Amino acid sequence: MGRVDTVCSQEALGEARDVASKILLQADSYIYTSPLRRCRDTAEALFPGREIQVDERLVERDLGSWGGMPKKNVRASCAEA
Repeated sequence: MGRVDTVCSQEALGEARDVASKILLQADSYIYTSPLRRCRDTAEALFPGREIQVDERLVERDLGSWGGMPKKNVRASCAEA
């Protein structure tokens, strides 16, 4: 997705909630996330009730015109060039 700020699907958030019970963190652990909404939502689903630190340095790569494109479309655009 790159820097395209999309919303997480309910299915993906549900999967994150399912995994959450398997993650063991110490009480004094810090949780950091990218500023993008999908990343913040995922962190909140994984660590409910915990403080989430947004760190601008964790922003995803800028994929230019490929941002938000499915992998198959990126591959197809390369084959055409």
